[in-house]
Amino acid sequence: MRSEFEREYVNKCLDIPLNKIKIVPLSIRTPFIDYFPEKEKFCFHSSRLAAKNKNVERLINAAKKYKFELVLAGFLNGDKERDWLENLISGYDNISYVGLLSEEDLIKYYQKAKVFALPSTNEGVGMVALEAASYGCEIVLTNIDAPKYYYKGRAYLVDPYNVDDIGLKILEAMEHGDKQPELKSFVEKEYSLEKCSRLLHDALL
Repeated sequence: MRSEFEREYVNKCLDIPLNKIKIVPLSIRTPFIDYFPEKEKFCFHSSRLAAKNKNVERLINAAKKYKFELVLAGFLNGDKERDWLENLISGYDNISYVGLLSEEDLIKYYQKAKVFALPSTNEGVGMVALEAASYGCEIVLTNIDAPKYYYKGRAYLVDPYNVDDIGLKILEAMEHGDKQPELKSFVEKEYSLEKCSRLLHDALL
């Protein structure tokens, strides 16, 4: 299983004893850096933006209400989804869409952003948030299901259905974020390819 949440779910649904279910988390795919990058005061989000579970509309509404700078990146499928996003952000200078980024440009945004937000209504692990954490971002994360288990209290958890909670937690992380640089060190230690491969090896023995 990828997380404690999934372990407990399988235990409950399939009646498999907990001691028979091993947790092997996913490893971070982006390269680690040996310095803490200089941060800029904005919130970053990257995903399949129009996917309902990514909850981008509430994130945008939080940026509108609380007036923080929000940079969006990721995939939009066709004119309908592009029009949907344009209609949501048009007229708001604090919200921008920078397109579907190359790997190099994605990492640049991870390095610059003070906050990465992933207030999903349904999420397996949320690898983009783990990647962002490894580049020094404060993480604002859904309080639902599996992703929170990866942070062990080192992320700002939000009710993804509450625009005010999303906005206020992003402002808190932006102005008074205190999870970094400990979070960067934590995810590098716990979710490196080497560490996760060793866990998988041990689970298969």
